[in-house]
Amino acid sequence: ANMGGGKETGSSPPQSFSIYALSRGKGVPEEARKVLDKARAFLKMAREQGTVTRLTDQRIGLEGETRVCVELKDADSSSELFSHIQQMSLGVDLINVKIESCPQ
Repeated sequence: ANMGGGKETGSSPPQSFSIYALSRGKGVPEEARKVLDKARAFLKMAREQGTVTRLTDQRIGLEGETRVCVELKDADSSSELFSHIQQMSLGVDLINVKIESCPQ
């Protein structure tokens, strides 16, 4: 049985977000890479605990720019992990944390 027509209502917050490590013409800076590595390790742990349901890693540029996209089991986990990663990246140049859907 198809409940609710199969369309997602816009009321539930997205249970996914991305972390971008960007560059400004000289490759991804060391500090941004370190934050990304720390975030990856943290998210892998969360995946082992079942909080993270999907983790994708994608090169998006020629200089090592990377997008890590995370899907989570529920909205609470999502906002909790999102805040944690945001804290990690505070004050670090060229790291972006953004709530958005992962590419399917």
